[in-house]
Amino acid sequence: MEIQFNRTNIKKNIATFKLINSSIGDNTEFVFVNLVLYIRKFYELHSDETKVFISFQCFNKTNNEYTFEKELNPGTKELIENGEAIFGFYIRVYNNTVLF
Repeated sequence: MEIQFNRTNIKKNIATFKLINSSIGDNTEFVFVNLVLYIRKFYELHSDETKVFISFQCFNKTNNEYTFEKELNPGTKELIENGEAIFGFYIRVYNNTVLF
């Protein structure tokens, strides 16, 4: 199964994921859990001058919970901390493990 992580606004803490080749169906809605809190906590532990990471948890309507971790462009750190960043990337889920 492949999941397309579409445009996401951090202020809203909500995103729509498009599921590809999945028995669950397309356009399943995932809701973030404390997205900004996870980002800031992860910055404190893992940020440096050249790498920026995002880490957060979310769940879908059937309460399947996933944890995501993704390295971002260093220039996005300030935008994310201000709650203004909009970005997208592709992820895959295999046996409840998220692969990039």
